[in-house]
Amino acid sequence: TLEQQMLSVEVRDLENQQDDLRGELATSSGTHRRLQAKLDNLIQSRKALHDRLTGAQPQLLKETLARVLNLTFSTTLRQALLCRFVAHQTLASKDFAALLSTEEEDVMRLARASQEQLLIRWLNYHIGQMKLIANKILEILARHANNDDGGPEHGDGAILGGEVSARDIEMYAER
Repeated sequence: TLEQQMLSVEVRDLENQQDDLRGELATSSGTHRRLQAKLDNLIQSRKALHDRLTGAQPQLLKETLARVLNLTFSTTLRQALLCRFVAHQTLASKDFAALLSTEEEDVMRLARASQEQLLIRWLNYHIGQMKLIANKILEILARHANNDDGGPEHGDGAILGGEVSARDIEMYAER
């Protein structure tokens, strides 16, 4: 009786385990079928790609691509040479006085300068302008930092450059 009850409980546990295993097996079988179908699709896709590559004649494709690139590059170079003349024409109508490096230099000499020299002078001019503006900003910040009220404020109480910290000012001043 007690032994029979224990055996019946054990049999129910084994039956429950068997049901759980059947459920896991069904899930695993479903997963296996899905993965197998996905693998079959990938194999078919790879085979189709391989067939397309074989049929595309790689050497002919490579030669055609090289011709297209050569044509594109030669057209681009031709356009670039025309752009140089357009740039000279455009620059010929501009005032170069701001790009003169010394007072003895004349605008005609500057007009004959190479494009690289003009670009360097243009960059130097704008860098100089940025330095002037930066120095003005630093002077204003320093002046306001030395105010009695302890902070850089306008007359209306708004903080000047509220996003600029003292560390940023020092780093910018070093640059």
